[in-house]
Amino acid sequence: MAESTFADSVQTNARLLVTPAIIVTLGFALHRYVNNFLDSDQAIFQDERALGWDRNLRPQLEQHLSLTLWSTVFVVIVAVPLGIFLTRPKYRRLGGPVLAGTSREPIWPTGLVGSISHVAGVGVALVAPAELSDGIGIDIESQRWAPELEDQVPRPEEREWLDAGSTTERSAKLLALFSAKESVFKAFYPSVGRYFGFAAASLVPTSSGFAASLVEEIDDRYPATRSFNISCQWFGTTVMTWLVLPKTP
Repeated sequence: MAESTFADSVQTNARLLVTPAIIVTLGFALHRYVNNFLDSDQAIFQDERALGWDRNLRPQLEQHLSLTLWSTVFVVIVAVPLGIFLTRPKYRRLGGPVLAGTSREPIWPTGLVGSISHVAGVGVALVAPAELSDGIGIDIESQRWAPELEDQVPRPEEREWLDAGSTTERSAKLLALFSAKESVFKAFYPSVGRYFGFAAASLVPTSSGFAASLVEEIDDRYPATRSFNISCQWFGTTVMTWLVLPKTP
C-alpha cells in the first residue's frame, strides 16, 4: 500500500511539472524563432518605411519576450514547487485569502510571509512559510526619469557608487537602488509595524545585487552588524529586486 501511495504521488508531481516544462520549452523556441526572423534578410523590418514601423520595435519585442520567459522560469522553479508543497496535508492549513491592511500592505494567511509588486501589466509575488523566513520583500520597476529620487533614496555613502559612470548609468543605478530599498521596506514592515525611511538601510553594490545592513534601530533581530543580501536583475528596461530574510534562531 505504501509503495502504491508513493508511486501515485510521484506520478501526480510529474504531471504538475509537465505543462510548465512544455511552456518554457515552447517559449525558448519562440524566442529563438523570432530572433532568427528579425535577423533574416527577408524580415519585414527591411521595408519599415512602407509599413510605418518603428525602429525601436525590435528591442521592445526582445525585452517583452525576455521578461515573459524569465517570469515563466520563475513560476516553474518557485511557484510550482511551492504549490505542491502547500497542498501537502501538513501545510494545507497555510491556505487562505491575501487581504489588504490599513496601509495597503498585503496581509498573508497565518503561517506565511511574502511580498508582491507590479508594474506595466507585470505582477510578481514571493511567498514562503513563516517558519523559514523572518520576512520577504520584492519590487519591480520600469526605467524612467525620476530626478526626485536623488534626494529621497541615496545615503551619503551610496552616492559615490552613483557618481561613478555616465548619466544613463546613474539613472539605472538610482532606480535599482530605489527598488532595493523598496524591497527592504516590504521585508521589514510586517514585523516593525511602522513607517521608516530609505535612510534606515545602507546598501553596498555586489555582483548579484546589494549587501545591506540596517543603520537605524528598527528591528532588534537585525543590528547594524548583521547584514543581509538583496538580489537584483534587469529584464530589458525593467528591474526587479528581492530579498528573503533568514529565520532568526
